[in-house]
Amino acid sequence: MALAQYDRDKLREQFSTAVPFPFVEIDGFLLNDFALEVAAAYPSFESAAKFGHQFDFVNETGKIQVTDPENFP
Repeated sequence: MALAQYDRDKLREQFSTAVPFPFVEIDGFLLNDFALEVAAAYPSFESAAKFGHQFDFVNETGKIQVTDPENFP
């Protein structure tokens, strides 16, 4: 399993009573080994630039979009 076990009722209560607005922070949401596996699956910017679409608009400089599922592990 990739997700840690949590008390959903306790999290729901924390969310609904949080101040100044409803929010919840879940430390350790993913199990460490799985989180490392997910992080390792992301390509470097240089690698993604080879098979993705690189934007050149002023507010999107430095962004790459990869949409072909064949390029995902």
